[in-house]
Amino acid sequence: MPLYDTSSNPQLQILPGDVQILQNAETVSVNGTAVIQRNVPNSIYQPAKALNISIEFSGNPGAFELDIQDSDEDEDSSYQSIPNALLNVASIGSDGSYNTRYELSPFTGNWIRPYWKTAPANAVTVTVRLAR
Repeated sequence: MPLYDTSSNPQLQILPGDVQILQNAETVSVNGTAVIQRNVPNSIYQPAKALNISIEFSGNPGAFELDIQDSDEDEDSSYQSIPNALLNVASIGSDGSYNTRYELSPFTGNWIRPYWKTAPANAVTVTVRLAR
């Protein structure tokens, strides 16, 4: 089931200093699943928008691909994968956790969302965080 948020909730914005959880210990089992989107407004406090996406897996995810997509409009069909902004390797932390992250600086779009092009091959839960 797609997680794409079609509400007009003002909390869809991510502002400088925010860290938001887009997926919270959820199982992704369907390829082509869009995660909840966020608006990235311009700010006098951060004129050059910068974002990072971090992903934590409950175990070894196996093969997966998470693309980072942006759009100028919040229309499902308008989102495009950012070239070279894909995550498909998770590193093992010193505590045995599996995680990965991606930095987007500068970010020039108005909207951002992660997109599970290929769901994790292994049955794991996923937490996706977006920080600005």
